[in-house]
Amino acid sequence: MSPLVFSQFRLVNGGGTCKGRIEVFYKDTWGWLSDELWDRTSASVICRQLNCGPVLEILKGDPFGPGSGPFLQKAVCTGTEDDLAQCLLGMWTEEDSKSNHQSAGVSCLTAGEFVESRANMQSQCNVSLIPT
Repeated sequence: MSPLVFSQFRLVNGGGTCKGRIEVFYKDTWGWLSDELWDRTSASVICRQLNCGPVLEILKGDPFGPGSGPFLQKAVCTGTEDDLAQCLLGMWTEEDSKSNHQSAGVSCLTAGEFVESRANMQSQCNVSLIPT
């Protein structure tokens, strides 16, 4: 099963559309995002962009296997962006100068889990006030 592609980013090797290593389309090939400065704020942008629910976990250190090809050194977001491409992006680096870089990953709630989770929270939070 090939991963779904939205804009110029995709998640791979996570077993679903809302979990995996972040890959970026660059110069007619797929590269990957380094985990340098990778945080929950930036991860929330990719989850939203891919129509997933909120971030469950940010992952660093090649959790879904190492990326191959060129890599983007970093993505720093404020959390208000609709697309990871709107964030402050680092430089592209060729694979042979990878040295100490590892790939970033994310696990987001899938859309179905997100709807079900919100419904459960709403049903658990309903409180009836009984006059005394």
